[in-house]
Amino acid sequence: MFAGAAPEAAKLVEHLELAAKVAKRLKLRWSPHAISADLRAEHMTISAETILSGVPWRPKPPRTARPSVPRTPTQQ
Repeated sequence: MFAGAAPEAAKLVEHLELAAKVAKRLKLRWSPHAISADLRAEHMTISAETILSGVPWRPKPPRTARPSVPRTPTQQ
């Protein structure tokens, strides 16, 4: 991001119609790039990066450690 540039995620807050269209497509499991391209055809511009920055992601659960298994030498 450039110095002094405002975050674009606010675009989804300020434009409710755009936010609704993005949310609808996200629920249908569209990719952010597909959403951006589709909305461009409707003369609405939003980048995939802006869509991603406005999505609240849940952190992945921590992976559980597998029990260590002693290695045996391979037979020749």
